[in-house]
Amino acid sequence: MMVKGFWWSTALLAVSGTAAVAQDWSAVDANGVREASVENNGAAIRFDCSTSDLTVPNAITLTVGDAAINGPVTFSFDNGTSVAGIFANNTLVADTAENGAVFSLVRDLMRSQNGVNVAARNVPEQAFALRGSGRAIGACEVDEASFATAPEARPEEPAEPDVVSETPVADEPSDTADLTLPTRPAPIIPDGVGTLTAPVDGDPFADYRLADCGGVRGLMLMNYDTLNGVTELSDFCFDAETGTLDSSEPRAGFSAAEDGTFEVVESGDTRVSRVRIELADDLRCGGMLDAQTVNYVIPDGTLSRNPETLFLFARGITVPDGAGGTALFETEETLLSIRDFSVRRIAPATTETSRLPAGADLRGVLSGSGAAGSLDITNGNGFWVGEAGGGVTFTVDDAGSVIGSGQFDAQNRKLVGQDRNDWVTMSAEIPYLRGYVLGESGDALIAYGVVRGSYVDGRDDTHQFEASATFTACGTP
Repeated sequence: MMVKGFWWSTALLAVSGTAAVAQDWSAVDANGVREASVENNGAAIRFDCSTSDLTVPNAITLTVGDAAINGPVTFSFDNGTSVAGIFANNTLVADTAENGAVFSLVRDLMRSQNGVNVAARNVPEQAFALRGSGRAIGACEVDEASFATAPEARPEEPAEPDVVSETPVADEPSDTADLTLPTRPAPIIPDGVGTLTAPVDGDPFADYRLADCGGVRGLMLMNYDTLNGVTELSDFCFDAETGTLDSSEPRAGFSAAEDGTFEVVESGDTRVSRVRIELADDLRCGGMLDAQTVNYVIPDGTLSRNPETLFLFARGITVPDGAGGTALFETEETLLSIRDFSVRRIAPATTETSRLPAGADLRGVLSGSGAAGSLDITNGNGFWVGEAGGGVTFTVDDAGSVIGSGQFDAQNRKLVGQDRNDWVTMSAEIPYLRGYVLGESGDALIAYGVVRGSYVDGRDDTHQFEASATFTACGTP
């Protein structure tokens, strides 16, 4: 394995009134990923940049001691520009249009400015010097084929309550078998709009179905930022002319704000504080999909049907009428992305906070024909995951609707030297996936689902978790 390491030293700098002293930006190239980082008084920023395979998502990681950082993080540069992004488990992963744009803006400002202050909830504001960052980060390009539009630099998100990823309990037995799942609020079903289903026996996971749609229809993965995290699926129907959205989180009063973006103006004073929905061309699979990506944001949990939530971020895809059919295909690219990790049950013997994985991407081979198919997982993508195995099976109905399930095992790409808080191995079940075959002749398959599993950390402690799955298979052009 070829590993290259280098560093650049910075002199004493004043950053927004805070002294950032003798910070050294360093970079290490290994396994096709460049890790560029800088530390200051126990805090650190790290850029993970793919150097060989742009289908691997880039990422920004913020570390402040052992704090778990979730929610809005704001980068305030010395020229007065601020950029905000939503971090999960200390990391912003550039795998959506929104996050890819935030990553690009922060990267470009890092190269051109001398200093940055970084603010996140529940931790002190941090100051970092930026001289040498451009050389350390390098080209670090974002795969524009994955992202469609870039948001403007924006002000800081409103302060939000703390999110705790674990609540350790000392002096209790380590067996977690008798622990119960976190209590979840009963969902509110909009009258006469759709049907709430529970597709996984004995599990609170919800899938909201709409029978008819007079506007743009599609499917969204709903991620509620709560103490333990809640992930659901929902059909949606958006009518831009009437400004209404039917889904498990229905909303009226949308008006066009800019190309592809619609806001409920009275829901907040600024763009980032308003309920909004964003539509952009989906450029996955070489642009073969006659579909759009969808981001739906409710930044204030009091506007949501889930009273425990701090905010809702939903992502998904539109489904054109007549899309898909039952054709399955020889795939050029198949990716199973596991995201949105949250603790499901806590090992009581754990006395320190365990760092949840930022993500796990798995590759495999898709096979099948007619109305059934399967994915054989062969390996990780080398970014977070090294060795991996498992598989997914699915069926396709006459309308191109996909239902599937599966399981996987994965190992951290770092074979040695894991931090005691890092995950080392994980094993999980995917009890439910739903999606569509898209394209005029079945050119792609996009599906979303729920993950239930456990991981072992560097202390050899086991933690159960919930997460989401995004299954993307692109046919040969």
